[in-house]
Parts: sequence; structure tokens; C-alpha cells
Amino acid sequence: MTLVEEILVKQLGRVDYLPTFEAMRAFTARRNEATADEIWLLEHPPVYTLGQGAEQPSVDHGIPVVRADRGGEITYHGPGQVVLYALVDLARRGIKVMGRKEPRFAQTVMEIVLRHAPDFDPATMEMRPSRQGRYLSLTCIVRATSRDQLDALYRELCDHPSVVMVL
Repeated sequence: MTLVEEILVKQLGRVDYLPTFEAMRAFTARRNEATADEIWLLEHPPVYTLGQGAEQPSVDHGIPVVRADRGGEITYHGPGQVVLYALVDLARRGIKVMGRKEPRFAQTVMEIVLRHAPDFDPATMEMRPSRQGRYLSLTCIVRATSRDQLDALYRELCDHPSVVMVL
């Protein structure tokens, strides 16, 4: 797998919400391991966006209402409001786990990761000791198949007594 460290920043000016939303989905669908992450800076003409669980409001002032595939309720976007969309492949950025440097810490983290991502290659785990050697930082790159999978992995790592932080 190739890790791309560059992030491309695009300033798109004022663009309609729906074509931008569709362009983000298309970008995500066609990206591969070599695709640079992108940050899009823009503003939208007046528009309300609705989260998945939001009820359809009754707005009577000509501003479009568009349903989005995000959480939350209703959000207004309009001229002068800068919007930043981060199109970042979080999976290739890796899961970072920091914990006390104990004899089996790395082995324990590896076992937890493998329970949730059986195709994880332990040889790819990066280890970095802290400056004074009391802590160990581990980076594990997994290919996520669902949010539930990542949530379960995150919870199990966070619940382990030797783990101080999971990013």
C-alpha cells in the first residue's frame, strides 16, 4: 500500500451544494491508494441541508432544502460562510494507539486489531517509543469494511487498561 502524504487544497469559490455533494461522492468512489487527499474550500449559495434523521421542515422563503448522508439535523449554508470539506482517506492514515511500554503491549494491541480486522498484516505495525521510553506508540493500518467494525475496534482498544490514547 502506498501512503500519500500530500494534501491538495482546492479553492472552488461559490458552488451549488448538490453538484459539490455529488462530486465528493464521485471522488471517494474512484480514489485508490495513490490518490492524494484533498481539502475543498468553498461557499454555497443559500441552501439548507438535512441530516439523515432530520424531519423535512416547512420553509417558505425559496431557499432549497437538500437531504445529505450525514448525521445531525438542519444546517444553513450561504454566501460569506466558508465551508471546508476534508476528503481524507482515514483508513490509510492508520489507527494510532499509545500505551504504557509493557512487555506484551504491542502483542496485545495486535491481537485486538486482528480480532476486528483479520486481514491486518502485523508486519506493517509501526512502533515508536516515547522520548523517555515509558510509552509506546503503535500505528496499525487496517482496511475498514464498516463503521461498526471501526467502532468495535476503537472501543476494545480504549477499554484495555494499558492503552492511554487511541486516535
